[in-house]
Amino acid sequence: MLSERALQLLTAYVDGELSSRQRKLVMRLLHKSAEARQFLKDLQQDQRRLHELPVRKLDTAFAAEVVRAIEIQPAAPTPTTVPLRRWPAWTRYAVAAAVLLALSAGLWLSNRQPTPVDLIIADNKKPAPPEQKVPGKHDALVASVVEGAASGFLEPVPPARAGMKLDFDELAKTQWHEHIVGGMAKQQAVHLDVAVTNQRQAVRRLETVLQNKGIRVVVDPPARAKLGAVHPRTEFVIYAENIRPDELAAMLYELGTDERARTSIEALTLSAVTEDDRKQLSGLLGIKAEELRDPPVQQQPLGTFIPKKDKAPATAQANPVRAGAEARVAMVLANASRTGALSSELKYFLHQRRQLQPGALQVIVIVHQA
Repeated sequence: MLSERALQLLTAYVDGELSSRQRKLVMRLLHKSAEARQFLKDLQQDQRRLHELPVRKLDTAFAAEVVRAIEIQPAAPTPTTVPLRRWPAWTRYAVAAAVLLALSAGLWLSNRQPTPVDLIIADNKKPAPPEQKVPGKHDALVASVVEGAASGFLEPVPPARAGMKLDFDELAKTQWHEHIVGGMAKQQAVHLDVAVTNQRQAVRRLETVLQNKGIRVVVDPPARAKLGAVHPRTEFVIYAENIRPDELAAMLYELGTDERARTSIEALTLSAVTEDDRKQLSGLLGIKAEELRDPPVQQQPLGTFIPKKDKAPATAQANPVRAGAEARVAMVLANASRTGALSSELKYFLHQRRQLQPGALQVIVIVHQA
């Protein structure tokens, strides 16, 4: 039977709340205990069922209905008899002190001479007419507060994205690579959620990793403007196509060995791409979702991939790039609603898209503040 400590560790593992040391303990536990593996499987199934539950939202008129119901509700009758209570002995001294303080204040106010300002205020002050309360009418400020509370607190909290979570220190450990490559071999697209402490520096490190694999990086002007801010208040999306799983694993390893990336990247989560991810990305690119899945055939297909580390003369002769073939291109976008026409940079990226090669991936990277 699993101990209480083991159950807590497995639950926190599913929620992604473990440190790297605790994650190692969980991996050893899963390796040794079949009961722990079954318990983890049940937790993950429960989490998936919760994520699949339908999201329900309140009507916009809910706040007004609540206020109206409060106004028409009759007041509760006051009890005719009050039960006797025994008060502690110290309350007598407290009451005596309060009475003494009230008498002292009254004597001071009675002996105080009125000032000219007091006389002017007394002469000009007129009794205000009693306020006529209109049934069914409520204060606008109260209504706005209630409506804000209903729209803010009653909205469903988005669940944490399920997937393989890796702390930064784990990126440089090769034991994860085989598992990552094997899991992505059956996918056509992969989603990387990257939690960072410095968005601008993290995006630059990711751009460098892509460029080291021979991938040209193009930045959309709105994203470039936001990256130029001291503290960008938006998410950034990096999208690339025709990335081999072993290439992506090598990129993560290179990222994990970069000391400059250590100061800006905390962790990342690898997961499958959902239809909502495709719809959001196609909206940012200004294309249809089906065009994202199946790019139009270009006249010049993408040549054989030759990563930078493999560009030795012998390898280059064994895998020549066809004449006229163009390099792969990655696009950096601001994760915000697009307004206006497409930029020339984005049009260039769309023109350079090629059919997805067998065994290659579409990679969506979301960079957000941790």
